[in-house]
Amino acid sequence: MKIILILLAGFLFSTGCSSLKETEKNQPAEEVYIFDDVESIDADAAPDTLENQKQVEELPADEIKKKTVHFIVQLAAFSSRNNAEKFVESNSNKTEYELNIIYKDEVKMYTVQLFPFDSIEKAEMVRDKLKKIPEFKNAFIFTVED
Repeated sequence: MKIILILLAGFLFSTGCSSLKETEKNQPAEEVYIFDDVESIDADAAPDTLENQKQVEELPADEIKKKTVHFIVQLAAFSSRNNAEKFVESNSNKTEYELNIIYKDEVKMYTVQLFPFDSIEKAEMVRDKLKKIPEFKNAFIFTVED
């Protein structure tokens, strides 16, 4: 009985491998496309080259609007204007800078900020100075482009 099982297993193994080889033979060869018959392009006949396009009229430098970047120190944010006003009243005497309440519609918050600075260095200096005051310890800087 063992001999029959061994012969049967050997037969199945050999026919299984041969069918795999038949499957491999029936697979189409990978196609390769060679584009060696492309004609050269005549530069004079090409209507869309830069030389053939109309020159774009350039604007004078003083008419080009340059983006201005400002750096804003934010000290606090509140969900109600009343709380923001209380914060400003109780803390405006702790700094020489004017505290402004600005409503941010995108976050629905009243923020307490300083006026914008034109340089990051100045904004960082003021922020670091204010962070030493416990009420302003969470001060941070964000940028705005005009």
